[in-house]
Amino acid sequence: MNPIERLKQEKLGLELLNEFPRLASTPVAELSKDDQQRIKWLGFWYRETEPPTLMQRIRVAGGVASSAQLRVIAGIAKDFGHDLVDITTRQQVQLRWLDTSHIPEVYERLRAVHLTSLQNGMDSIRNVVTSSVAQLDSGELIDALPICREISDWITNFDQGNPATANLPRKMNIHITGHIHDLGASTNDIGMYPARKNGMLGFNVMIGGAVGGKHPMLARELDVWILPEQALKITAGIVELYHQHGLREERHKARLKWLLELWGIEKFRAALETHLGYRLETAGEDLRIQGTPRLHLGVNPQKQLGLHYIGVHVPVGRTTGTALLELANLADMYGTGEARFTIEQNLILPNIKTADLETVLAHPFFMRHTATPNKIVEGVVSCTGVEFCPMAVIETKTRALEVSQILETELLNALPLIEPIRIHWSGCQHACASHHIGDFGLQGTKVKKDGVMVEAVDVYVGGMIGRNAQLAHKILDRVPITELPEKLVQLTREHLPHLLVRELEAADD
Repeated sequence: MNPIERLKQEKLGLELLNEFPRLASTPVAELSKDDQQRIKWLGFWYRETEPPTLMQRIRVAGGVASSAQLRVIAGIAKDFGHDLVDITTRQQVQLRWLDTSHIPEVYERLRAVHLTSLQNGMDSIRNVVTSSVAQLDSGELIDALPICREISDWITNFDQGNPATANLPRKMNIHITGHIHDLGASTNDIGMYPARKNGMLGFNVMIGGAVGGKHPMLARELDVWILPEQALKITAGIVELYHQHGLREERHKARLKWLLELWGIEKFRAALETHLGYRLETAGEDLRIQGTPRLHLGVNPQKQLGLHYIGVHVPVGRTTGTALLELANLADMYGTGEARFTIEQNLILPNIKTADLETVLAHPFFMRHTATPNKIVEGVVSCTGVEFCPMAVIETKTRALEVSQILETELLNALPLIEPIRIHWSGCQHACASHHIGDFGLQGTKVKKDGVMVEAVDVYVGGMIGRNAQLAHKILDRVPITELPEKLVQLTREHLPHLLVRELEAADD
């Protein structure tokens, strides 16, 4: 039995919900090694800063937050977290520099607006994600947002914890979209995308995707079609099979993908039918379309006549509580009191009337967070990096901005683009920025240059998500960061000519 399984047998992390007074009176630096692990079930991570502090990851189901929720997140960031907010690639937020003494108050603030960080770490199911423009875009065939919320509340039993989802062999990720542009079903443990069968709209189901670690894998078709109202039951069935049969002996072989490697998809499907007690429908007609992923930036018309959503670029996903307060005010004054976090680490302000667009875009908020970034920086995604993550081997967010700035100021004229380049920066092989699915994926490493160890990246190219999903393949090892901009220009010409303007292609021919 691996050490984490032993720890869970001794006491589940959820039991800390009854120990807030003890946790609050224990300095972070004095947390036991076991409590440093168990506290992750509450959504907190021990960080070896000086002095040691906690990072908190807050769930935002489907990425949709009310203005009241934005204000609570902003208040926690401003009061306890140095005003810093990181948007993740799972439509949620991370706050830093928290102390154990803050835990009871933070939980109460979140609970008051139906938010929680519970079971957002370790062997549970992470934030449930969907299309960033659910309920807004004409490409949506099924509204998956209520399903995401239903499943999210089932995972955590809102603020009480759900033992059925808190002791899995490893973590699970779920992506459910009803949009013709699927941005993640194939990279999650459970993925659902729109499909038609017998004249009805529903979802096809995929399972076993996981793009981190040394053995990234895309999800496999389960050959199952379901109606939207069946999504929670199917999800619960898959989770229960994984709970019962997942490979717990070695943590590096415990994800759902490894159970599928052992069983095969047919055996898993048959076991799911046995567990549910009825036969499942075979897959329906895939309604997704192929094409370049949409990043939803700028002003875009909604399917609701006369309304628009504004996609706001947040460089490398790092913003502030102060900015979220401004966004909340804009949402209340000009929208319908909501905003969104995207899987590309950006923000969306929806439901803006045509007559108000000019006024909204003139607000000082858009001086700091533009809706119209250039096509170099637009597609950049970055993990936390060595600044805050003990597993990273390079700094990512700062390096991503530095490299983007060089490309902008010196090389943009040599790289005329009709589409942004999706450049994903991961500080290590755990791939928190999903570098295996970027146009360029950059995985942090080190290399000796002139006798000195310097930051470098392994370069991957050709990743894609959606109907034509494929993993990127590595083409360069250990490229020093200082040499990266020139390499990216060269590699774009060689491997991504479809992103270049036609005039350049014709000239090259």
